Amino acid sequence: MTRLFLFLPSVLVVLLPYTMDGQCVNRQASKSNYGYASRGKSEKETRCEGLVDKETGTEVEGSFVSATLGKIDYEQKRDEQIEIHVPTIKKYSSIDICGSAHAKDGQYYLDCNSVPGKDKIIPIADVIINQIAQPEDLGIFAHPSNNEKVIIPIRIKSKLSPVYETTKDTLYIKFEPASMIYDCEFDITDVQTNKLSYKGIVSGKFSKFKHLTMKIPLSSLNLTKNESREFRLGFRTSSTRDKKDLVSRSIQLEIKQEN
Repeated sequence: MTRLFLFLPSVLVVLLPYTMDGQCVNRQASKSNYGYASRGKSEKETRCEGLVDKETGTEVEGSFVSATLGKIDYEQKRDEQIEIHVPTIKKYSSIDICGSAHAKDGQYYLDCNSVPGKDKIIPIADVIINQIAQPEDLGIFAHPSNNEKVIIPIRIKSKLSPVYETTKDTLYIKFEPASMIYDCEFDITDVQTNKLSYKGIVSGKFSKFKHLTMKIPLSSLNLTKNESREFRLGFRTSSTRDKKDLVSRSIQLEIKQEN
């Protein structure tokens, strides 16, 4: 299987190599102990994870890197583990989980498959604690195995960090620019009704190594318990402070309220 690239209007989504039988495809894996390889001591931990020597593919206007319910956070301790929960959405039977980060000695990738409603566990001692400087450098998202055009926000907890409990009602979307950009106006719209649910602004300067993070209160989407719906996230950025060259991008999301 080759590495896939999903283009959503001017956004590059990198879908990492992973076969349906759970075998990793070696793509320029680093020769270090942290090289991209099959890891995990149990079914819950089974994944492809590690470093490649360089990224594959060419960015266009930037890369979508993360969609989580709750902020990604963990303690820098060897017994720490990240818990990824994939929501149960009846029309999907298999979900692919993708993660990435700029690491100390290369490009970090995480790739695994999960059944909706099940959790995956990532022990950070295997690669993350040695290679990723800060939790905010890591991006994780999921998509149906048979539909790469829909992104499913997943819940991220950790064994030791309490941050999830204070951020679990917020949707975090991360975008990595290909070059310097300024500020970001964004909005999220219900696909079925075409009604605006929320809009916001992220001010600042962002670059290839600094993610642009959009935060959306889950309450603004008016989801009832155990309801899932499709939304369209649109956002606009500029490479100049005067915003004369605004570029628009969009991502399709399916979000479920489970608690």
